[in-house]
Amino acid sequence: MPNDMTGIIKKIKKGAAILLAASVLLSLAVSCDTGSKTDVPDATKILSSQAEESLKAFLARFVKGYPVAVNGKWEYDCTAPSENGINVLACIVTPASCVDWTLYSDISEEDCFIEKTDDPRGWANDTHAYYRYDAATVELIAREIFNLSKDDISKLTERGENEFVFYKDNGSYFTLCEDIYDSYYDVTLLSVGYDGERYYVEFDADKLQKTDNDNEFIHITGKCRAELAPKTVDGREYWSLYRFKAL
Repeated sequence: MPNDMTGIIKKIKKGAAILLAASVLLSLAVSCDTGSKTDVPDATKILSSQAEESLKAFLARFVKGYPVAVNGKWEYDCTAPSENGINVLACIVTPASCVDWTLYSDISEEDCFIEKTDDPRGWANDTHAYYRYDAATVELIAREIFNLSKDDISKLTERGENEFVFYKDNGSYFTLCEDIYDSYYDVTLLSVGYDGERYYVEFDADKLQKTDNDNEFIHITGKCRAELAPKTVDGREYWSLYRFKAL
């Protein structure tokens, strides 16, 4: 952990280091259903070291980019993606994304940044820059990685537009350019269970999050649980998240 955690405010950097690509032993696609299991066999010996590292990288990026809701809840459920007020789609179409964009697209994160004011709806007239994300890739991530239905994606897109967070136009999602602040995050796996379809992971999350006050950060740490499954999409293997909750 950095020695001076209050001094890590930085401007957004074009580009990002590519996290370890997801590589897992099993590949299957499962539906987003209800229920959650915790009484499952330990899977420590099932996961390869590479799969374990990719799991930690996925969870670390998620806890960095997925915020705590204003009601204090830090959770995600694919069966009710807006239940706690967080728009997970908004957490994808941003340079502070909750996923590593480079795992799912050949378009670099740097190329998503446009230093112009010519976005279709003129939102960037004051900021003079914006980010443009390929809609097909965004919706692949929403559908396959976060298990959102087509209706979920439509509703969250409409909500993002109404709240002036992002909008979809002509095959792209557009997000205004704004200052992004680096945050520290880390994940320590505590236990991994497997029921033959999904993994049930308990881990310690260590995160430094910026508050609404530009000069303040809050340190969030504690035990979390995630329900995931490996999924193969277009011949490539990824972690797919069904539920997450701070315990």
